[in-house]
Amino acid sequence: MQPGGGGAIRVLNVAEKPSVAKAVAEILSHRSMQSRAGRSQYNRIFEFNYAINGRSCHMLVTSVTGHLMELEFDDRFRRWHSCDPAELFHAPVRKSVLQDKQPIKQTLEEEDRRCEWLVLWLDCDREGENISYEVIEVCTGANRHLNIWRAHFSALIDREIHESVQHLGRPNKLFADAVDARQEIDLRIGASFTRFQTTLLKDAFVIDVTGDDRNLVLSYGPCQIDLSFISPEFLWTRWEDELDNGTGRGRRGRGSGRQASSASAGQRGGAQARGRRRGRGRNADGEMFVSATGDTVYGCCFTCGDPSHFANACPNRRCNAEGGMFVSATGDTVSACCFTCGDPSHFANACPNRR
Repeated sequence: MQPGGGGAIRVLNVAEKPSVAKAVAEILSHRSMQSRAGRSQYNRIFEFNYAINGRSCHMLVTSVTGHLMELEFDDRFRRWHSCDPAELFHAPVRKSVLQDKQPIKQTLEEEDRRCEWLVLWLDCDREGENISYEVIEVCTGANRHLNIWRAHFSALIDREIHESVQHLGRPNKLFADAVDARQEIDLRIGASFTRFQTTLLKDAFVIDVTGDDRNLVLSYGPCQIDLSFISPEFLWTRWEDELDNGTGRGRRGRGSGRQASSASAGQRGGAQARGRRRGRGRNADGEMFVSATGDTVYGCCFTCGDPSHFANACPNRRCNAEGGMFVSATGDTVSACCFTCGDPSHFANACPNRR
């Protein structure tokens, strides 16, 4: 950036969080800035004088707290039974400032009306670029004559911050658009599939309803794929603790569950594939067996479900190509050994470890 000559200019600087705003102000002012409250009690405004490429500037540094705006459907599509879930793939969406961010919005509007420049100190990634354009939308709504700049930095250290403000660039709209696209995909997929599967499956489960329909939501979203890596680990740890405690009621045991939970999911999966189970017990209702891994197995053939026999005598079983696994009629593969203790000499119905 090479600003032209002239008198002092008033510059509004916006960081992504209050701690960054304070750090930037302290570095640029050599810790001699003045501080005052904004509309938000958490986002203060720091003032000091500074020179950018030899030009005098009166700097105002404030912050947001992450995203200012939220993507949502138009009001007529927001009620659950207002449309077919498939319509949400094409329904209009809009971005609006969150209710709890209104004080921050008011601060930005009030301060930028008297400013000539807007300098964006948001995080230097796609998410930060998207928040930058949310700030731009709010600020240009109050002052469309702002000259907009982007500060690029990787650390809150003196040399980095001074270098950044002397070499300002422009924000990248393509990065912001990429985040908008991801948010829209998440919204459309999450809302449509959540409504669809909740409506489809709500009568298939016994759910404790306390009067709030939200308790019936069977949510769907891309982030729940990551959650699937956590849930089995939690269930494994809980079962180990139940086994150690001897109650079967989910109380914390003596600690081997915590040790077991440190094993990798891959190691545990391999052990399960070989049928290495520690034993099993009948559940409270007496209807199924529960293995040491927390799996529940009905007291019947796990290949076809017939209670008259177990898998080793099932007429529906067949060996796979390698001959080492049984393949059920449903296509599931089962180790050709006892799935309770892993011993190939017998199956679960004759397992001495079964209780």
